[in-house]
Amino acid sequence: MGSAIDLIKTCETLPSLPEAYFRIQQIVNDPEGSMLDLAKAISIDPALTARVLKLVNSAFYDMPRKVETVSRAASMLGMFPIHDLVLATSVTNAFSNMTQTIMDMKTFWRQSVVCGLLARELGKQAGLLDSERLFVEGLLCDIGHLVMYIQIPGPAQAALSQHQETGRPLFEIERERLGFDFAEVGAGLLEEWNLPQNFQEALRAHTDFQGTTDYALEAGMLHVAGSLTRNHTIDETQPQWPTDVNANAWEITGLTEDCLIPVLEAVRPQLDSVLGLIIQAR
Repeated sequence: MGSAIDLIKTCETLPSLPEAYFRIQQIVNDPEGSMLDLAKAISIDPALTARVLKLVNSAFYDMPRKVETVSRAASMLGMFPIHDLVLATSVTNAFSNMTQTIMDMKTFWRQSVVCGLLARELGKQAGLLDSERLFVEGLLCDIGHLVMYIQIPGPAQAALSQHQETGRPLFEIERERLGFDFAEVGAGLLEEWNLPQNFQEALRAHTDFQGTTDYALEAGMLHVAGSLTRNHTIDETQPQWPTDVNANAWEITGLTEDCLIPVLEAVRPQLDSVLGLIIQAR
């Protein structure tokens, strides 16, 4: 069937990110780029401006007062968090034409938002200063499945059915049947979009986590967040840590059993608000 990269390269309907995002990415990566440059680049696109301000004013940040302008948001949050919010809304918008007959998109985005919020809160519990970035990485964890359902819906669905029947990890079944898994496809898509290297590598390594990548800490956070998401822990009244978390993830992330309840308590109030905004972005 070829490789994950082959799947990306041969996809004639591969979604692309908007030019506005790449202008913003260039400003953020430019040592001379300023907050004013960033605010101007976002403000050129009224729809993008509205989406960013809605996210900034949502429960995601719980601002003490309403933020009225992008320049104010940038000065309060910094350039990289604003970049990540733009990326989050751009990615969800890129797949806005995907039909419900291929995949239940509401369920897909709910799981993706849950994973992103969990990754962010796990990062906070671990004391990471840049835990905000983990939201976008978590949001993108399952993005490879969208490409697979566009390109190879039959084999992708067959792998999912086998996973549901046997309970075996989906990534293992995909590797056996297809020669690659959804994380490899997702990482290939991020590479095609020229997203940061840490996004690509953390995504690629988060399924069968071994802790050997240069971005092992981020990958470990995504591994734990993905496990919590798959096991529907967020909806349980008496949640427990899933048993499929790799032991290496506990060691590298420094997470403990004590952080589960605080993480879930932080995520639950944010979910509906952030999910609504992500779906609106589509």
